[in-house]
Amino acid sequence: MSENSTPADLRRGLRLAGLVLIFLATAGLFFAGVDYLFFPAGHSRLLGLAFLVLSTSVMIFTMDRWIRALVGVLAFGALNGAVTLATGHLLGNPAQPVPRLDALCFTVFFTAATVLSSNMRGRVPSLVDRILVLGFAFTLAYMLGCGAARTAGTSGRLSSTEFALMGLALSFLVGAWVIDRTRPNSHVC
Repeated sequence: MSENSTPADLRRGLRLAGLVLIFLATAGLFFAGVDYLFFPAGHSRLLGLAFLVLSTSVMIFTMDRWIRALVGVLAFGALNGAVTLATGHLLGNPAQPVPRLDALCFTVFFTAATVLSSNMRGRVPSLVDRILVLGFAFTLAYMLGCGAARTAGTSGRLSSTEFALMGLALSFLVGAWVIDRTRPNSHVC
């Protein structure tokens, strides 16, 4: 501890570290649940369902906190897409080439998702917001699962299913954005 830190600062830091670990564990369970349930490849679908039920329950009850971080996570995805577009390969794997059109699509998708979700940072999500954000999360996880299944196969290009899932995921965020804009007194000058 430095001279100016107090036990309260230490507790706040440990609490923040604990919340980050819970967030990562919940996200891991959620994505694993979608993967195991819809793309089993040797995994139990029942285990996938259990992972989804557990993680979705945690996500619903803690959405007030993690929805603020969603914008940053999506912005990181947009940055990753831009770097992939510039280099022509995956960020952490130079041996894995990515078609430039695919990288452009992911960059545009994550940029649009970042802009559309930014309106949720300063407010408590309503029930409809929670449903729409969960719809976005499920669609995103399913889309990423389709991509993993595709790259394990022979085709390296985005499929029409993945494009449709991108549109569906963005439509959930557009719905939340429209609801926020039409809410009375939501944007007082």
